[in-house]
Amino acid sequence: SSTDQAYPAHLTHQVSMIQPVRRFIAEHKLIPRGARVLAAVSGGSDSVALAHILRELTDRRPPE
Repeated sequence: SSTDQAYPAHLTHQVSMIQPVRRFIAEHKLIPRGARVLAAVSGGSDSVALAHILRELTDRRPPE
């Protein structure tokens, strides 16, 4: 996709996961704007992937 081309090859899988996760969170209203999220990370590949994706999804604007 065109989004993947803007990122280095080693990030392609991470980038391809961000939009589906963002959509799922929005569709199911899981995380309200301005909410703080705590993620327990074990160090396993799935936990590390989750931490990276959540970091990418971070809204860095101050809450309203």
